[in-house]
Amino acid sequence: MARSALDARLALLAGILAALLPACGGTPGLEEQRARLAAEHEERMRRLEEVEIRLLTIGARQRAWDDLHERHARISAIACTNVAEHVAAMEAHDEKQRQKRQQLRARRTAAAQAQLDSAPVEAIGPEARAASN
Repeated sequence: MARSALDARLALLAGILAALLPACGGTPGLEEQRARLAAEHEERMRRLEEVEIRLLTIGARQRAWDDLHERHARISAIACTNVAEHVAAMEAHDEKQRQKRQQLRARRTAAAQAQLDSAPVEAIGPEARAASN
């Protein structure tokens, strides 16, 4: 036990000397080192703040692009739906017009045929007479 008590006292004495030595001016470059370390610390903190600002800016820019992408996707979906409806309406209109043309053609053909059927044979030219026989 005497040995460990002596070790403890020596350790305590070494700690006290280490604490008192700078106060007595034992290390002449300590203040310069502290000033240099403080300046380095300030520089690192400044750089860290710059990095933080850049990261926040990049994050804000990324959120803006993400918002634009989402809006574009929604608008594209609406546009596709609108175009699909428009194309369907155009196809329906084209079909209606085709039917009208067919009906008109059929009426004209029927009218022409009725006119030919009701006309006297002498009124019909030789070409039509040959085709009707």
